[in-house]
Amino acid sequence: MLPFDSRRDLIPIVQVASAPIALVVPPSVPARTVKELVAVSKTRKEGVNFGSNGTGTTSHLAGVMLTQVAGLSLTHIPFKGASAAMVSLVGGEMDMGLPAVTSGRPHIAAGRLRGLAVTTKRRSSVLPDLPTLDSMYPGFDIDNWFALFAPTGTPQIVVTRIHAEVVKGLQHADMKTFFTREGAEPAGGSTAEFAAFFRSEIEKYAKIVKISGAKPDQ
Repeated sequence: MLPFDSRRDLIPIVQVASAPIALVVPPSVPARTVKELVAVSKTRKEGVNFGSNGTGTTSHLAGVMLTQVAGLSLTHIPFKGASAAMVSLVGGEMDMGLPAVTSGRPHIAAGRLRGLAVTTKRRSSVLPDLPTLDSMYPGFDIDNWFALFAPTGTPQIVVTRIHAEVVKGLQHADMKTFFTREGAEPAGGSTAEFAAFFRSEIEKYAKIVKISGAKPDQ
């Protein structure tokens, strides 16, 4: 269990960026669309093997959400981190994966993996040809987001200053270029907007975690 409650012990300051996850399969899987992957999964007793970055990670929960909205049948195999999951996926040991676009992009370009879709409502700047899962299953929206928080009790003047400097930095042309190159979208916005987003994310993932049956490590 975590030794803190993020809602009680952290002050949301600002969201920095958002990056999509890519739904990918190795060439050995005869699916070129998400619907074809779903169809393939239903022909197998245990569905398709899905290697995630670990139980409870964003990649795992994106897979859980996909089973709910698309009827995808899968067997979840958690790995100890993204690197181990990617090695198994590229090696053809897994039938599908949900890596970050930055991790999946070079393997897609080299033909070692086939991209089927991205998990955000907007297409990826580095994988623009991949459709969004939202276009097939309205409301599907899972990403890797990055943000700054401060410990509860931090003076408001400090929180305000950090927010202002980060938002200013995100507007710089070099920063925008960097994020775009890395497949991410710069965020920004007000502290209140991020706080509301943070609360909604907790509620969204709480529902998915409950469906997944994932339990915290003791």
